[in-house]
Amino acid sequence: MASLIRSDFLEMGLVKVAFLWELLAVGFSVLISDLDVVWLNGHWQRWMTHSDPTHPAVPEAALIAAADVLVTTDGLDVRQDARGGLAGIIELNTGVVYFRQTVGAKAMVQSWRKAMLHQKGRPDLTENVNDQSLFNQVRRVEPDETSVGL
Repeated sequence: MASLIRSDFLEMGLVKVAFLWELLAVGFSVLISDLDVVWLNGHWQRWMTHSDPTHPAVPEAALIAAADVLVTTDGLDVRQDARGGLAGIIELNTGVVYFRQTVGAKAMVQSWRKAMLHQKGRPDLTENVNDQSLFNQVRRVEPDETSVGL
């Protein structure tokens, strides 16, 4: 029964990524979040899309406009954030992820999906193999390998 539950969790991740792909394929940029995330207003667009010229991004967020995928972390480090990069942060948290409708985002979604499909049906599957852990695995891939890294 436990392996069925672990397999079901991976299946839910595959459904999420398939739906995400369909939205990207028809031209939408997509913001996904866990159920425990509450959006009280639409101000997230200012930080992620830079689509409102009357509310430009703050200077610290200028590079966000160039990103294909934006993802949260559980690690807060104001000084590191000001310098940019992920030094010291081991895992990204897929509780909130924004995918722009770009070739890079689509490639990331396909690599993420392939990583999940590769794990599906393994008899030794554990609860540690899930959509978030596989997202992190894909983003660590070196640029010269076959999968797309983040």
